[in-house]
Amino acid sequence: MPEKVTTEALFELHEHKLSLTWVLGQLGKHPNQVQVLGQWEFKYFENLGENSYHDVLQQLFNEHPAAVIIADDLSVGEPFIYNANKSNTPLFSSAVSRQIVVNRLHYYLEYKLAESSIMHGVFIEVNGLGVLNVQIMFGDSVIKQAKNLHLIIRLKSMDDKEIMLLDRLNGSDDTYNLLDVEVQASSVPVVPSRNLAVLVEAVTRQYIQLQSGYNASLNFMHKQQKLLESNTQ
Repeated sequence: MPEKVTTEALFELHEHKLSLTWVLGQLGKHPNQVQVLGQWEFKYFENLGENSYHDVLQQLFNEHPAAVIIADDLSVGEPFIYNANKSNTPLFSSAVSRQIVVNRLHYYLEYKLAESSIMHGVFIEVNGLGVLNVQIMFGDSVIKQAKNLHLIIRLKSMDDKEIMLLDRLNGSDDTYNLLDVEVQASSVPVVPSRNLAVLVEAVTRQYIQLQSGYNASLNFMHKQQKLLESNTQ
């Protein structure tokens, strides 16, 4: 479920980064929309007649956005203050350019409002040891709250028959659908005497090689084909 974002939290987080000043307007329930105005919008306002200008501002604030931000270090005129106060809409001013404000808020809101999924917690079960809390045992640094996910490695318990059915050249690569995004996945058999740390590192390095354009299986088959062709000549 996406995280709830409040106008107050948005302001406090970006107050110093974007040189924000809370001109007026109280906290309240507003739709998830932030209106950022800069020099180009103000030039548009300047070309409007007086009545049209006030109609546009009234319509803007009647939509009850989460906040209105005036960027580019522009002066907050009395009409803005009047409409913000009348509609009880938070009104901010910023000395930073409109483009920077939009880019930073876009990244922040996209991150906060994105769908999320927790696949595993901090507990694992180890034969002979029982249930372990990885976070407590190794520290908070081993738990990532947010990370770009490129590869999923599944550790599977398999018997000899299942292992024999694995593709010896291409392995058991497939994809896993996570929040409507297909993520590369690879299954690694878990059997006694196998060093899982080395296997996981090998799978990761193989994935990196594939992304760079090198496929060890294709390279192996190509060399085998050349060897066979040379022996038949």
